[in-house]
Amino acid sequence: MDQQKEKKIVLSLETSADNMTAFLQLLAAAEESDQKLEQLVWKAINERKIKYGLIEENIKNAIVKRNGEKILLARGRDPVAGVDAYIKYHFEINGLPLTPKTRQDGSVDYYNLELIQQVKAGDVLAERVPPVPGQDGTDIFGRVVPAKKAKDVVLKAGKGTRLLQEENIIVAEKNGHVALINGKVTVSDIYEVRGNVDFSTGNIDFDGTIRITGDVLGGFQVKATADVEVGGAVLGGSIQAGGHLRVRNGIIGKKGAQISCQGNLFAAYVENAFIECGGNVQIGKGIMHSQVIAEGSVIVEGSKALIAGGEVRAGRDIRAKTVGAPMGTHTLLEAGVSPKLKLRYLATVSGLTAVQQSLTKAKQIIDLLQRMKEKAGELPDEKKALLIKVKRSVISLEDELKNLIVEEQELLTLLQTSIEGKIMIEKIVHPGTRIVIGDQTLIIDEPVQYVSFQLNQEGEIEMRPLR
Repeated sequence: MDQQKEKKIVLSLETSADNMTAFLQLLAAAEESDQKLEQLVWKAINERKIKYGLIEENIKNAIVKRNGEKILLARGRDPVAGVDAYIKYHFEINGLPLTPKTRQDGSVDYYNLELIQQVKAGDVLAERVPPVPGQDGTDIFGRVVPAKKAKDVVLKAGKGTRLLQEENIIVAEKNGHVALINGKVTVSDIYEVRGNVDFSTGNIDFDGTIRITGDVLGGFQVKATADVEVGGAVLGGSIQAGGHLRVRNGIIGKKGAQISCQGNLFAAYVENAFIECGGNVQIGKGIMHSQVIAEGSVIVEGSKALIAGGEVRAGRDIRAKTVGAPMGTHTLLEAGVSPKLKLRYLATVSGLTAVQQSLTKAKQIIDLLQRMKEKAGELPDEKKALLIKVKRSVISLEDELKNLIVEEQELLTLLQTSIEGKIMIEKIVHPGTRIVIGDQTLIIDEPVQYVSFQLNQEGEIEMRPLR
């Protein structure tokens, strides 16, 4: 703040911290001439080197009023942020809507979901909408205030596609199935197996979508970068899908066999199986004695909609009609926390414990060697080398420990702030069922009906009636 005092004159000039505004206060007696006051004001302006955005009308008003009122002297021009470029896709990058259709008789068709997005050669699949540049601003001292730069994006054409019109459009080169794989727009052919996956076909590993009209028999593997459709059942076979997995009939597991998909999974029923799913799991009849892990929701519908035995974990919601069995079959339902995130957290905690133990042992060795040195006066060469080696390992372990502590805290924060799921049971939950939401556990010791389970404001599991 600058102040100039002459006889009967007080002049104050104040600038903001961001140098975008300046204010003038002028107090003078009525007999002071306007010319003199104007000269004093402009002298102060020039001394402060304010040169942009001056509001001369306000300066005149300050001179006329001369009552010490704080008046806006100058205002800079604010920068205008740029608008980021983006990609407009002409297909559903997360797959087509996964809403089952209702038949004429009122039943729900969980199987004809038409998950494949077919395109034809020449179809426009994606376009790049270019960025809009920002406009720099100017502060009251005439200096440039840089605008936030707009970010650009790059269209990436994968197999079966090509770039057109100066890399602003991607079109299909052939008919097939379009998908976004590792950030690239890809059109892949569909590989069809007319019959079973068995000794006549061997294992199948295909870059695209696989359609199987029959069963996947035990001991065989099916691997696709996109979707997998099985017209029959999975009878002990393993499936790995980079997209969605649809099994018209059931999935019956076998020791060592695993079912995994990055998208959503649909099947009539699941029995004695191990399933990992990056999206939602939707089952028509029931899940029995299985391990099911889903990043999205697990929904069991149909007339029975049973979950009995095993463990079902969902990053969001779990919905069924009946859980457990009258004989107290052990059944675990866990909702509301990303299974992958929780596994990563547990692995980090385990690693943290291991490093702490190693660090303790290393320090004990150092302490032992140093006491040997104090007692003997000198250590043998091999002990000296060991001491140097262990001291170096302590430095490395301490660095690793610091990183793991930070990672553990970050993951724990994510776990504690991402709990959103609930468990909804439309008929009955039998005793022997364990309900887990976040870090809270509730063991059901008597039958409960028509209930939902979710965390209340105190962070405890609360049962609420569905009806």
